Amino acid sequence: MGFSPSGPFPNLPPQNTPQTRLEPSGIATILFKSSSLRSDRPKPGTIQLAEPSVCTSAEDPGVYMINTSGSLLKVGPTAFGVDAPNSTPSGEAGNSPGELWVDSSDASYKLRTWTGSAWVTIGAAGHAAVVEELQTDSLMISMIPEGTLVYRHTAPSGLYMRYSDGWVPC
Repeated sequence: MGFSPSGPFPNLPPQNTPQTRLEPSGIATILFKSSSLRSDRPKPGTIQLAEPSVCTSAEDPGVYMINTSGSLLKVGPTAFGVDAPNSTPSGEAGNSPGELWVDSSDASYKLRTWTGSAWVTIGAAGHAAVVEELQTDSLMISMIPEGTLVYRHTAPSGLYMRYSDGWVPC
């Protein structure tokens, strides 16, 4: 068969084969439902089970999905600021259980998580202190409660937790 008038349907006008040729580029573009409004979480019914949705707002960005129980989950990132994430929602109100927030309302930078009903401070000391160096003296370490979080801003920088006889990077 083909696209010529001499084929099985000679009374049809000739048709040309498309001349466009697609070259593989190795890159695929995948689009997700998204918004650039601050705290714009998807409302129920706007995304399906495991379908990602993205909020690109610089003030409260996030990636969201629906789990098998139908609950909206924030996949990340951890919010940082004076106000709790989604405190003035553009979309769905509320937060996801396990969602993290670094509360910078004072110099102690408390790490908090949403329980499903309230923000609670996590870590034995209730905050992550900012330090130049981690305490290495065994007597001094023994006086620091296990589970205490500190942020070391000199190399190797990062969040550390007091565990056993030393510090563990988080």
